Amino acid sequence: EDFITEREASQEAARRFFADASHELRTPLASLRANAELYQQGALTERPQVDEAMRRITLEATRMSGLVDDMLRLARLDQHPAQEEEPVDLSEVLQGCVARARVADPQRTWSATIDPGLTMEGDEELLRRAADNLLTNVTTHTPPGTTATIMAGERDGTITIDVSDDGPGVPSGQIPRVFDRFYRAAAPSARPGSGLGLAIVAAVAVTHGGAADASPAQPHGLRVTLTLPAAAPLPADLAG
Repeated sequence: EDFITEREASQEAARRFFADASHELRTPLASLRANAELYQQGALTERPQVDEAMRRITLEATRMSGLVDDMLRLARLDQHPAQEEEPVDLSEVLQGCVARARVADPQRTWSATIDPGLTMEGDEELLRRAADNLLTNVTTHTPPGTTATIMAGERDGTITIDVSDDGPGVPSGQIPRVFDRFYRAAAPSARPGSGLGLAIVAAVAVTHGGAADASPAQPHGLRVTLTLPAAAPLPADLAG
């Protein structure tokens, strides 16, 4: 009975995932088709009109490409939860992610306090993607002028990565759903995202034996916390 219940739940989750994915892809596909049909019908008679249609096609194609990449990444994490086991300098990974965020989004303030020497066993590419998603979530769902605070440290064998912002935050009733796939809370940004960024963060955390959690920041904003197991220290006879 437990097996049947688990299988039915898995099948229902798969059906919901495909239904949500179809819904997300419908809008960019419709835009691509509409712009292509305008061109084929000869409705775009001026060069600026053609350029604008090509711009919209490029934007929608880029959006679809990102969405499909995220869907494939989640599918692979679901089917093959085991990841590459290699030493990862998480301090260096996080510093790189923050540096990229500062260059890509100078409209926000990125304040980082990352302890040196944070190491763990895992898949460096997946961990970098999770960290990038945490910072991208701030860019996507907060207005310009927002301050994001990134803190990372280790205690009792657990690495904690904390990303908070002083933006408008998420209504308390919606916070438990921020890691759901394709779920998007109301956001002031014109780029609401696909609703998969934090879902990938949660999946990467679980894959590495950790967890992701969200809570209100003080006095306002959102705080997302990622906990991961630190690498075991070397035995005393090998450390020297």
